[in-house]
Amino acid sequence: MYWEQMFKCSVGNIVGNAVGRDVSYKKNLLTSCDQNLALSEGKYQRNQNTYATMDAVYAFAYALKEWHRSLCGQMKVVCPAMNEAKPEDLRLQGYLKNVTFKDPAGFEFKFNNNDGPARYSVMQNFRHEWREVGDIADNRRLFPGNTIRWFENNESLGYRASMCSAECRPGEAKLPITGRSCCWSCHACAQFEYLHEETQTCIACQAGTTTNQSKNGCADIPEKSMNMHRKYVIIFIAFVCLGIVVTCLIAVLFYWHRYTPLIMASGKKLSFVLLFGVVLSYASTIAFVAYPTSTSCTFTSVLLGLNYTICYAAILVKTNRIYRVFNIHTSKPKKVTFISAKSQLLITTAIVFVEVLVLVFWLIFAPADVVYEHPTSLTTCVRAATRAATRTSFRSSTCCY
Repeated sequence: MYWEQMFKCSVGNIVGNAVGRDVSYKKNLLTSCDQNLALSEGKYQRNQNTYATMDAVYAFAYALKEWHRSLCGQMKVVCPAMNEAKPEDLRLQGYLKNVTFKDPAGFEFKFNNNDGPARYSVMQNFRHEWREVGDIADNRRLFPGNTIRWFENNESLGYRASMCSAECRPGEAKLPITGRSCCWSCHACAQFEYLHEETQTCIACQAGTTTNQSKNGCADIPEKSMNMHRKYVIIFIAFVCLGIVVTCLIAVLFYWHRYTPLIMASGKKLSFVLLFGVVLSYASTIAFVAYPTSTSCTFTSVLLGLNYTICYAAILVKTNRIYRVFNIHTSKPKKVTFISAKSQLLITTAIVFVEVLVLVFWLIFAPADVVYEHPTSLTTCVRAATRAATRTSFRSSTCCY
């Protein structure tokens, strides 16, 4: 019908009384159509929906071909077996379901659950016309280039998000929205909580740990402690060394002038003990600023009490000697006992020995150790201390700055 109206010719006889068939135009067609007639590309524009009709025709053609081959073999005409087929014969339907071929567009055609392949042209309504922006064929989506325009004034914004809820960022739990299946809201976990992927709940990290970068677990907080690599510690150690050098120079001067009346009257041996205690006090500072270990903690606990005991014991014995010598109120001369240098050293040693015994018992029953403290949620301090509460109350070295 389209061919005859297009070229004003007749392609054959049509039954005039066919039901629903309008053949009135046939009266003016006097010539038969030439077999070489063809449509020019300039005048021909195919309907985008004709591919379904073409595939349907090809499907029946290939099904008939396979049915003919199974019944008639290599015969080029319809064989008697095919002529005897009845309309209710469903063998053609079986061939039709299993038909497979390449259509004129190059796509593979086959039935899937009694339905043809899904092939669609995606159209978008622009200001004055519909435009094809993509194709969907054989479960493949083809959108060449940036053909879809979502924002008329700003084409660089890209595609709109086609989803109910966007994926949550790391560290955010998905909370289902009531009444809207497959939709959720994102709830950010707290600063020291991580997201448990399976249960989608926020779990608090233990003391001394914080959330890792992926927000799916906890990591140890880097510890902070006093050590020899800090600038102010180096300056502090420099002053300590200067104090030790000055004290040693004073000791050399005392030894050099040990027989002078001034040095002999001051008690030169106790003075050397006092200078030794001062040097020990300076040296103990190094143990305080060193990185806390079991050894440094032990030295800290011992030296903190021992050096002051040596200094105070020497001063106490020297003061007691002077007091007893110059406070004799009797009229008769009386020899003062325990004022010799040897006696003074023995008394000083006895006082220091008591402190040493106390320190030994303390280290046995409450040995010094390294402990970790968490003054804030973001810091972990290393502290050199003992396990005894009474001792740590006044003898500890907190190394966190």
